Amino acid sequence: MRRAAARDRGQAGGGGAAPPWLRDSVRAHLAACAMASADVAEAAAWLRRYAAVTLPGGRSARR
Repeated sequence: MRRAAARDRGQAGGGGAAPPWLRDSVRAHLAACAMASADVAEAAAWLRRYAAVTLPGGRSARR
């Protein structure tokens, strides 16, 4: 956790700081991944509800 905090402050070791455009790009990529993860979770919940009302006996296919 300490390493991540240092990285976020731009104090990470390892041979120099990354250029600002690279840090911005990585930050944007991580935000997009988080958004995609939330979208997938929402879709999975929707499909579970759909399966519960459409499968015979009102059961989910997930066991």
